[in-house]
Amino acid sequence: MARVLVVDDERGMRITLTEFLKEDNYEVHQAADAQAAVELIQSMSFEVVITDIFLPRTSGVDLVRRISQLSSFTKVILITGQPAVETAAEALRAGAFDYLSKPVSKTTILQVVRSAVRITILEQEKNQLEAENLNYRRELERQVDLRTSALLESEEKHVALFESMPVGFGYFRVIQNEAGDVVDFEFLELNHEFESIFGMSEAETLYHCASEVLPGLDNGGRIWLERFAHVAISGETARYEFYADHVDCWYYVTVFCPKPGYFVTLFDDITALRK
Repeated sequence: MARVLVVDDERGMRITLTEFLKEDNYEVHQAADAQAAVELIQSMSFEVVITDIFLPRTSGVDLVRRISQLSSFTKVILITGQPAVETAAEALRAGAFDYLSKPVSKTTILQVVRSAVRITILEQEKNQLEAENLNYRRELERQVDLRTSALLESEEKHVALFESMPVGFGYFRVIQNEAGDVVDFEFLELNHEFESIFGMSEAETLYHCASEVLPGLDNGGRIWLERFAHVAISGETARYEFYADHVDCWYYVTVFCPKPGYFVTLFDDITALRK
């Protein structure tokens, strides 16, 4: 039920307007002056305030300004027995919803109040929706921040674990021609141990092809390329021994296929076992 406040120092006018409004199912309160009106507005919300423009110790226009400060949604309808264009203009500039001249008929006052209530409710609903959307965006941003932090933490743990592995780790993508033959492979991920084994830097290898990184593959290099390609295509797991002259070490190499077209290599130092 919409709540309406009637402000007028004439008791008869307050009673008449109150009866009109109650018949239209509004909750109606009364105030004889601006101070009493302000006290009521501070204690409860009103969709509409109907006030005489001439009030004791202040004016209805000043009351309009005060109500605008207290409640941005409350609509104020000004009533006067001495209408003037200047007064009406001042009232509207102050934020009045409408300006009516006495005598005011029941039909007119109810029509204006219904319009004011409808607009007030729409504005309140709009404000509530905007507030809910704002809260939703803030909660969404909070969840994104939490998940991003969790991902970063997870990534940091992944990197720490990845780099602390005691074996050389390499992850590659196989490149095939139209006939399905393996012609190259791309470096996707390497740890520091792998780089040190082959004397390669991350900048030189990541997202580069073997033909770019190792342009002059000898027969031995091509044999290893064929072995890796076989694992990537067949999906089998293979194990070999490998000598890295760059560091003068022997490694036990495990090659497996995590998914079609890709392979992983693990280089485990077995130099001590061969001595």
